[in-house]
Amino acid sequence: MPGWLISLMTIEVLLLSGLDSGILYPTNGSQLEISLVNVAVPAWPSVPCDVSPVFLDVPVVMCQTRSLLSEAHEGLYSLEVRSGGQVVGSPDLGPQDSCTFKFSKAQTPLIYQVNPPSGVPGKLIHVYGWIITGRLETFDVDAEYIDSPLVLEAQGEKWVTPCSLINKQTGSHYPLQEDHGLGTLTCRVEGHYIGSQNISFSVFNKGKSMVNKSAWVISAKQDLFLYQTHSEILSVFPETGSLGGRTDITITGDFFDNFAQVTIAGIPCDISHVSPRKIECTTRAPGRGMRLTAPQAGNRGLLFEVGDAAEGLELTEATPGYRRKIVPNASSSFGFWSKEGQPFRARLSGFFVAPETNNYTFWIQADSQASLYFSWSEEQRTKVKVASIQVGTTDWFDSWEQNGNEGTWQQKTPKLELVGGAKYYLEAEHHGIAPSKGMRIGIQIHNTWLNPDVVTTYLREKHQISVRAQRLPEIQMLNVSGRGDFFLTWDNVSSQPIPANATAHQIQTTIENLLAVKCKLEPLSANILLRLGFEQGLEGSRSDGDLTSGTEPFCGRFSLHQPRHLDLILPATQKGYRLDQYSHEEDLEEVEGVERQKEKERLEIVIEGTGGSQKLWETGEDRRKREKLCMAYKGHRNMILRMTVSFVIGFQNITKKNSTCDWSLTGTSPKSWKFTCTDLWDMCVHRSGDLQLPQANAPVLVHQIALHSLAQETGLLCVDEIIIADTNLTVSQDDSATARPGGSLVESVSVVGSHPVYNVVSWMTGCGMELPLIAARSVPTEGTEDSGLVQVTTQRLQKTSPPLGGHFRIQLSNTVIPDVPVHISAGHLYKLFQDNADDFTSRYLSVSDFTVKEDLISCYEHGWTLSWSTQVGDLPNFIEVSDQNLTGMNPSVAIRVVYDGGVFLGPIFGDMLAVAHQHTQVVVRVNDIPAQCLGSCSFQYLSGSTPRVHSVWYSLDGETNLLVYITGTGFSGDSQSLQVVVNKTSCKVSFSNQSTVVCQIDLLPVGVHQVSVLVRPSGLAVNGSGEGLLLYVEPRLDAVEPSQAAEIGGLWATIRGSSLEDVSLVLFGSQSCAISVTTRNSHRIQCKVPPRDAAIAFQRLIRHKEEDEKVRKNKKLIEIVLYSATSILLQDVSVNSYTKPYGMDFIAILFMKSLRVFEGPNIFFMGLRGETLFIGMALLGNYTDLDVEIHVQDTLIQVHAQTAQGLQVVLPPLPAGLHSLSVSINGISIHSQGVVLHIWYITEVFSIEPCCGSLLGGTILSISGVGNSALVWVHVGNQPCDIVDSREMSIRCETLPAPMLSSVDSLPFPVVVWSGNMSFLHGPAPSLVGKGFTFTYESAATPVVSAMWGEITNSSLRFYVEGNNLSNSVILLGSWKCDLETQSFGGNMSLSGCAFPLHDLEAGIYPLQVRHKHMGFANMSAVPQHFAVNPWITSIFPMHSSACGGTVLTVRGTTLKSRRKSVRVDFSGPFTCIILSLSDDTVICQINLVGDHLAGASFMLNVTVLVNGLASKCQGDCTVFMQEEATPVVDTLTAGINGSVVTILMRGQRLGSTTDEPKVFVDNKLPCNLTFFNASHVACYINGLTPGLHYLSDVHTSNGCACWGNVSRHFSIKPQVFYFYPKNFSIHGGSLLAIEGAALRGQNTTSVYVGQQACLTINISSELIQCIVPAGNGSVSLEIEVDRILYHIGVIDYSDGFTPELISVSQIDDILTFTVIQISGAANMDIFIGTSPCAGVSGNHTVVQCTAPLLPAGEYHVRGYDHSRGWASSALVFTVRVTITTVTENFGCLGGRLVHVLGAGFSPGTVSAAVCGTPCQVLANATVSAFSCLVLPLDVSLAFLCGLKSEEDSCEATVHTYVQCDLTVTVGTQRLAESWPYLYMCEEGSQCVLMPDPWTEPAFPSFSGLFVSPKVERDEVLIYNSSCTITMETEAEMECETPNQPITTKITEIRKSWGQNTQAYYKGVAMFLWVLGEVFCLFEAGLEESVNILRQNIARHNSTAGVVGTTDMSVLLKDLLPTSNVSQEGLLNTSLCRNSCFTFGWNPSEM
Repeated sequence: MPGWLISLMTIEVLLLSGLDSGILYPTNGSQLEISLVNVAVPAWPSVPCDVSPVFLDVPVVMCQTRSLLSEAHEGLYSLEVRSGGQVVGSPDLGPQDSCTFKFSKAQTPLIYQVNPPSGVPGKLIHVYGWIITGRLETFDVDAEYIDSPLVLEAQGEKWVTPCSLINKQTGSHYPLQEDHGLGTLTCRVEGHYIGSQNISFSVFNKGKSMVNKSAWVISAKQDLFLYQTHSEILSVFPETGSLGGRTDITITGDFFDNFAQVTIAGIPCDISHVSPRKIECTTRAPGRGMRLTAPQAGNRGLLFEVGDAAEGLELTEATPGYRRKIVPNASSSFGFWSKEGQPFRARLSGFFVAPETNNYTFWIQADSQASLYFSWSEEQRTKVKVASIQVGTTDWFDSWEQNGNEGTWQQKTPKLELVGGAKYYLEAEHHGIAPSKGMRIGIQIHNTWLNPDVVTTYLREKHQISVRAQRLPEIQMLNVSGRGDFFLTWDNVSSQPIPANATAHQIQTTIENLLAVKCKLEPLSANILLRLGFEQGLEGSRSDGDLTSGTEPFCGRFSLHQPRHLDLILPATQKGYRLDQYSHEEDLEEVEGVERQKEKERLEIVIEGTGGSQKLWETGEDRRKREKLCMAYKGHRNMILRMTVSFVIGFQNITKKNSTCDWSLTGTSPKSWKFTCTDLWDMCVHRSGDLQLPQANAPVLVHQIALHSLAQETGLLCVDEIIIADTNLTVSQDDSATARPGGSLVESVSVVGSHPVYNVVSWMTGCGMELPLIAARSVPTEGTEDSGLVQVTTQRLQKTSPPLGGHFRIQLSNTVIPDVPVHISAGHLYKLFQDNADDFTSRYLSVSDFTVKEDLISCYEHGWTLSWSTQVGDLPNFIEVSDQNLTGMNPSVAIRVVYDGGVFLGPIFGDMLAVAHQHTQVVVRVNDIPAQCLGSCSFQYLSGSTPRVHSVWYSLDGETNLLVYITGTGFSGDSQSLQVVVNKTSCKVSFSNQSTVVCQIDLLPVGVHQVSVLVRPSGLAVNGSGEGLLLYVEPRLDAVEPSQAAEIGGLWATIRGSSLEDVSLVLFGSQSCAISVTTRNSHRIQCKVPPRDAAIAFQRLIRHKEEDEKVRKNKKLIEIVLYSATSILLQDVSVNSYTKPYGMDFIAILFMKSLRVFEGPNIFFMGLRGETLFIGMALLGNYTDLDVEIHVQDTLIQVHAQTAQGLQVVLPPLPAGLHSLSVSINGISIHSQGVVLHIWYITEVFSIEPCCGSLLGGTILSISGVGNSALVWVHVGNQPCDIVDSREMSIRCETLPAPMLSSVDSLPFPVVVWSGNMSFLHGPAPSLVGKGFTFTYESAATPVVSAMWGEITNSSLRFYVEGNNLSNSVILLGSWKCDLETQSFGGNMSLSGCAFPLHDLEAGIYPLQVRHKHMGFANMSAVPQHFAVNPWITSIFPMHSSACGGTVLTVRGTTLKSRRKSVRVDFSGPFTCIILSLSDDTVICQINLVGDHLAGASFMLNVTVLVNGLASKCQGDCTVFMQEEATPVVDTLTAGINGSVVTILMRGQRLGSTTDEPKVFVDNKLPCNLTFFNASHVACYINGLTPGLHYLSDVHTSNGCACWGNVSRHFSIKPQVFYFYPKNFSIHGGSLLAIEGAALRGQNTTSVYVGQQACLTINISSELIQCIVPAGNGSVSLEIEVDRILYHIGVIDYSDGFTPELISVSQIDDILTFTVIQISGAANMDIFIGTSPCAGVSGNHTVVQCTAPLLPAGEYHVRGYDHSRGWASSALVFTVRVTITTVTENFGCLGGRLVHVLGAGFSPGTVSAAVCGTPCQVLANATVSAFSCLVLPLDVSLAFLCGLKSEEDSCEATVHTYVQCDLTVTVGTQRLAESWPYLYMCEEGSQCVLMPDPWTEPAFPSFSGLFVSPKVERDEVLIYNSSCTITMETEAEMECETPNQPITTKITEIRKSWGQNTQAYYKGVAMFLWVLGEVFCLFEAGLEESVNILRQNIARHNSTAGVVGTTDMSVLLKDLLPTSNVSQEGLLNTSLCRNSCFTFGWNPSEM
C-alpha cells in the first residue's frame, strides 16, 4: 500500500483472513491503534494514524496520518496495527510492500506566500504555493483535487475559520491558477475571528499542506502566521470631550468583540457596551503631563504621502499632485506615482510600537535616494537621520554587503535599545523619478526565540574587516597643434588617422579601439539571428552580471562576468523564426499573420554555474535551417550545462513542450576563452524524442532555453559573443595587435577637454604601474611643410596611486594582535583569531562554526568577512582594529557589523506600527490586534469642551439633606444631562444652568469630600484652579425642634447639628428622652419628650431674670442635656463658627438649650358619624406613639387613627342609653373645653324589604333604621337571618330555607330585630328594637330550573338553563358567578345562559347553584348540583421524538393551570416528562427515558395531563411517536485531547441539519462549541477543562437526545507544560516564574515546587501559573502538583552569574546612584532603602539611579530586586542624616506663633525644638520632611530687651526693636549644630497675622530697626538693703531713698551678650524687676527724671517707706496710667511708658 504524504492523509488498511470484527472494533473498551514506523531508522518516533471506522461489513478501517515531527524524517514507513494492546499479525497478509507507506516532501502541498498578509474578515486572499492540482472537484476517486474550503487556524485559541473557494453570490469558484503544480488559490475569509492565523488546505489523495519557512509572517508578539485579521473603525462620535474625562463616545466599525480594548492618546477608555459593529466607552482624564500635541499615534499602519516635487523641494499638502493614504505596513503604496518621468517626493510617517524591550535595527530600501529618521520619543521635532541610501537598491542585503563600507552608505541604523510598549516616531523620505517601486522600512529584532530553523529571514552575526587605500588614475595631457591628421600610438599599436581638431569623444573612441580585441566571424554567409557582444552595454537588456573590461575579453573590450540572469528585449521589427521542419523535406510556407500575431517573441537562456539561474530573452525569425547556439566562455574545467529548451508548437492550437539535454563545455579554463556551438534541434529535440507534433506541418518555435551547470563547485564564469545562427560558425581573435600599455590591461579610459588640450584618464587593472606615454605622429600630406603638420605633445599630469600595503592591529577584549599584514589570507587570519582568543572571546572565536572568508581583493582594498554558521543571537562587538603602519594613499582600516544576529522583518508589519495624526486618536485593539482606521478616528481633549468648576459650597436642606452649590462654566440647563457625585454618592440635581448647578444629597459626615460633576455629552468637569473638586463639611450645631411641647410629652423632638453620632443619652430635666435608633444620624437626633409629671420636678431657672419671670407665669422651661459615652455633648444649641488653626484638631463648643412646656391639649369638640367617634384635640400633629386610653363607661376602646386635629375611634357595641367618655394621654387626663363627655346610644328599625321570597332561602332582607348595627341580630320565625352587610343606616341579611316545605303556596313568618349581646353573660340583656314585620315564603317566588347543561366554546365554559322565574339571576359555580341572559318562549318558560372564562377556572369539581337576585335560590332538584371542569388538550408538538427521550414537548389546551402546581404529564410507555414551565394554556416538559434504550424499539405514546387529579380530555391528536427514524444515533466517538482543549468528533445518524443545530454537553452542563455538523457528523471543542476524568453527557437535537451504542463517552485531561521561563535565577530568589501550558489548574489544589521548597503562587489559571521562587543554589527540579499528583516539568538554575549585585551607592541631593552588575535592565529593577521603595528607577545595565525615599535619620540596609532575576546581593548601608532646608513663618509678635520647619530625616515623636532656649511645642502633624511647632511668648526675663534703643535715637522717636532668637532642633538625643533665626517683633502690626500657606518658601518681610540677639546664660540682680543700690554686671546703678529695704530679686536666663561696647551705643540697660512678687518696672540707667517720678509715686502712696503692698502698688500703677479705665493688659502700650521710655507690666497669672 504505497502512499505519498508528509502531513495528513486518510489511508485504508485492509486486514485479511484470520481477523474478525472483534479485532477491528474491540468490545472491551480498548481501541484499535495504527502507527507508522520508519523502515530505515526504526528508532525515530512513530507516526500515529488516527482510526476512523468504516461502516461496511468488510474488515476495513480507515485512519488519518499525523504530521511528521521533522522534514528530515521523510521516507518509507511500515504499518503497525495494535488491538487490545497486542500487535496484530497474520500469515496471509501478503508481501510486505503492501504494508508500507512513504512520506514524501514532493507529494506534500506547500504554501509559499499569502497575499495580502492582513485584512478584515470577508476579504479575498491569494494563497500561492505548490498546490499540485488545479481541480476543485471531480468524480474520479483516484484523481487529486483541492478540498474546499481552506482553513484558517489561530494557534493559541485553536479557533478555526473557513476560507471559501466558492463565490456565494455567483455560485462559481474564485480564480484558480495552476502551472505544473505551482499555483494560486483565491478564497474569501469567512467568520469574524480577529487574530493571527495559519492557513492550510488539503489535496485529496495527498493530504494537508505545509508552510514553507519563507512564507511565515512575524507579528508583534513574535508569532508566526500567514494571515492576520483585524477590526476596522469607520467613525468616532463625538470628536471632542472634556479634559476631565467621562465623555461617552461611540465607535462604529466592524468585527469588534468582547475582547476589545480602546485607548485615546494611550489612555484607556472604559468600555460599557460592545457589539460587532459598535463600541461604547467612557473616556478617562488625560492627567497632568500627558502629551496631547501632534503628532499623535493612531491605529495600525503608516501614513504615506506623495507629491510631484523635484529634489530639494519640501513635501507639503500644497505640493502639486499631493496625495495621502494609510498603508498597512511600512512600504509605499502600490502604483503611487502619477506620471512616468515625473519627479516625485514621498514620505512614510508614523510610530513604531516596540513589541517588547529589546534591541532593534531599522533598515531602509528603495529604488532611488531615501532617508530614514527616528525619534527617541513620540515627538517629531526630535527626529534625527539614522539611515540613508544615495542610490537605489533592488534588495535588502546584497547592496549593503557590497557597499556598506562606503561612508555615504548607511542602509541600516545602529542597534537601538527600545522599551516594550513605547512609541517611537519614525519617518522615511524618498525622492526619485517615476515609475518607481517605492520604499520599504524593515526591522531586525535581535533577542528572540526565532531562529534559522524556523524562518528564512534570520540574519546570523556577520562582521567585516576592510583595509583600503585611495585609488587614483593615471592622467596624461595631450596638447595638439597644427592642422591635418595624426596617428596615436600606444604600446606600438597605431590608430587610424584622426583630425587635429578632433573632439574628446573621437580621441576616446580611437584609444579604446587600440585597446579592443579584434575578432572575425566565419562564414560570413551565416544568417545571424542573435548576437550579443556587450560592447554597447547590455543593449537594452537587464542583468545582474558585471559588465566589465577589467578582465581580458574574448572580443572587443567588454564581457559579462558572473552573470546570474540576463533579460534581453529586442525591437519589435524583428520577426519570429521557426526551429525546423521536423521530418518533412519540403519547406513550410511562411504562415501569414505570424508577424501580426506576435511582434515580440522572447528566448530565455538560464545559465547556472555561478550559484544562480540566468535568463536571456530574444526573438527569433521563421527559418528553414536548424538553429545553432554559440557562445564564448571561460571558467571551470569540464563544465557541463544542462539545457532545457521550451518550444511553442503551432499558431492556432498552441502547445508548449519542454525538452532537456546536457551540453558539455570541453576545454574550459578560467584563463583562456573557448568558442563553441551546439545544434538545438539535434541535441535537445531529436535525441530526446519528447517532441511530438500534433500535425505534420505544425511550426516549432523556440520559446525558452535554460542552461544549468552540473558542476558541484562554483567559481569564475565569463561569457561573451552569444550568437544564435542558422549554421555552425566560428568566431576567432584577429591577428591585428591589441594595445596593452606597460603589459597591463587598461580597465577604462575617458578623455575630457577640447582642442587643443585633452586629458586622458586611465584606470589600470594592475597595482600602481606607470603607463607609457601616448605617442602621436602626424599624417604627412603632399605639399605641406613639416612646420604645418600636426604636432602633439604628451605630459603625465598624475601617476597611478601606490597600492595598499603595510600592517594593522586587531584588539580583542583583553588581547592585542599586532603586525597583521594587509594581504593576509583568510586561513591565516582565522588562525590568528583562534590563537589569541581569551576566556571571553573563545566562546565566539574558538567554536567550530566560526569562519573567515576573504573578499574585496584588489590592489587598493582587502576585506575579510567573519561569520558564524550555527550560532544565533546578538553577539557582542568584541573586535576592534586600528592602523599600525599602513602604506598607500590615505590608508585606513575599519571593522563594521554587517549583521547583528536577529530575525528580519521586511517591511515592518502593520501591528507594530501606528499612523501619525495631528489630533489624539481613538485606538481599538481586538484580541490585542490593532484595528485599521478607515474614517475619522480623532477624539480631542479640548478646553472648550471641558466644563469648569470655580467653587463648591453647601447649605442645609431640611432635616436629612444638604444642598450643594456648584458654580463654573460649561454646565447644562438640562438637569437630566448632569450627574453630580459626592463621595461615590449621587447628588440629585434640582437646578442647573450654564454656570450654576444645585443638587440635593443626604447629610454628609464632617470632613473633606470628593466631588465630581459629569456634564453629558461633554464629560467630567475640572477645577478651574487645576486642583481636585472638594467639598468641605464642618461640624455645626443648629437647633432643637419644636421649641415647645405639651405636658403629656410624647412629642418627637429633633435635635439638629453635626457630629451627633456618638450621643447615647438625652435628658429632659432629669428624665430620659428615648432616642430613635432608626432615624438618628450624625446630623440629627430624634427623641420622644417625656410627660410633664417627670419634667416639672427638674425645672431650672433661665440666666436672664426678665425672661424667667415671663416664662414662670404660664410656661415651664426644661434644660436639655445630651450625653455621649463619656461626656455631655450638647446642652444649648446655637450656630457657632470657629477657625481651625493649622495642625490643630477641631474643638466643638456646645451649649445648653431649653424646651418650653405647655399644659397640654384640651378636648374642644366631639363628632359622631355612624359608629366612628372623632374627638377634636389640639397639638397632636407631631405627636406619635402616644399612650392614649379612651373609655366609654368602663369599656376601653381602640384608637383607630391619630391626626393633627384629634383622635378617631370606633365606638364599642353598647346597649342604647347614655354612656360617659374619658380620655388620658401618657397617664394624664385630658380636660374638655365646652364639651360634655357623654354618648347617647340609640337603635330603631324603620322598615324591612322585600315581603316575600323563595322557599329555598337566599332572599336578601334589607332592614333600614338608625343606631349601632354592630350588636343587631335578626330572626325570621325561629330561624336566624344571616347578616351579610352592616352599614350606618341599613342592615342586610340572607334568609334560610323555609323550615317546613309543604304543598302550600305561601308560609308567612314574623321578623324581629334585637339589639345587644346575644349572650346574657356579657353585659345587659338584649332589647327588642324592631317588631311587627312579616316575611312570607312563597312557591310563586321560588325560581325553578328544569334543565341545565354546560359546554366549552371559545375559551369559555358556557351554561344553558331552562326553567321558570330565572330572569335577573346568576349561576354560582363554586365561588365564581355569572349573570344569566334570559330569553322567554311564552308563558313562564325561558332559556337562559352565561359563560365563565376558562382562564379564570382550574380543573376540579364545583358546586352548582342558580340564584335569583331578589327572590333567592332556585329549585334545582331536576338537574345535577355539581359540575366537573376537566383539562383539555388541543395540540402537542412535536409529534415525533427520539426513542431516547430528551425532546421538549409542548402541550397546548385549556384549564391546564393549577394554583397548587398539581400538574403531571403521563405517557402510556416507559417515559416520564419533567415539567419545565406552566401557563394557563401550555405545559412544556422534557421527555426522559426510564431505563435503557432498546435498539430498534418504537413507541406510540398517548399523552395525558392530570390537573388537580382530573385527567385531561383530548381534542385532536394526543399521540407522540417515539421512532427510530426520528432518533439521533451516535455510532462512534473520538476525543482528541490537546492540553485542555478537547476536540470531539462524532459519527452517527440524524445528528443535525442546517435548520437543526445540535447541542453537545460535557459533564452534564458544560456546552461543547460546535465547529462542524451535518446529519452524520458532529465536531465540537471545549476548553478550560480541569485535569481529571470527564465524559460527554448529551447530544441534543430538536428531536431529542441521541441514543448511544456501545461507545465509551469518557476521556481524561492531564496537565501539559509548554514552556516555563525564566530558567536562570538569583540565588536569593524572589523572581517571578511563569509556567505556560494547558490544564494547569486543578479541581482542588495546584502547587509549584522548586526542589523541596514551595513556590509562592500569585496567579493560577488553566493556561498560566505565576509564582515567586524561593532562594536556592545550583540546579533544582521544577515540579507542579495538581490535585495531589506530582508532575516533573524541568530544571531551573540558581547561579551567581544571574544574581544581580549592588556594588556601591552615591548621593547627590535626593538622587541615589548605584553601581550594579548582572541586572536584566534598569526598567526591571526596584531599589529598597530599608523597607521603603526608591522612586523613579532608571539607568542601564551598569548604573542605576533613583530618588531616595523620605526616611527618619538612621542607617538602612539597601536591597535590590530584579523582576526578571530576583533579589540582588547587597551589603550596602545607606545613612540618612537630619537636615533643615527651610524655616517658614519664623517671625512674630511677642505672643509667639506657629513656625514650620522643612528638611529631611526628622523622626516624628522624637523631634523637639527650642527658641531662645524655651521649648517650642511640636504639633502632632510632624513628618520625616516637615514639622510645625508653636513658639511660646517671649519669656518675661527677656522682654526688657524690647526697651533698648540706639544711642542716636531720641526717646520720643518711633524705632522698631526686634529680638532675634536662635531656633535649635533636636532629634532624639542629637542636637543639630546649625541654628535658624526666629524674630520677635516688639511692636504689634499686620505682620503678626498668620500666613495662609505654611509650607511655601519663606517670603521674609523687610524689617528695619534695632535688632538684639541675646545668648542664653544665667545672671541675677541683687538689691542690697544697706545701700539700696542695684548692682548688675552691666554696671548700671540706682540708689534708693530709703535704705535698708531688703529687696532681693533673681532674674534667670538673662541674655548677657549684647554686643561689644554696649554702653557706647545705649544710654543704659533696661531690666524687668519683680517687686515683692507683684509688680515689675523698667529702670533705665542715666534717666534720673524717670527714676524720680517713680520714687515720688512710691513715697506718695506709701509714706512709711516700707514694703510696697499689693493694693498700694495697684494704686501706684493706676496713677501712672493716663486714664483710669485702662486695663492692666494695656500697660505696655500706655503713652506714659512710651514717652518716658518706661514700661510697666505684670504677670496676669499672679495678679
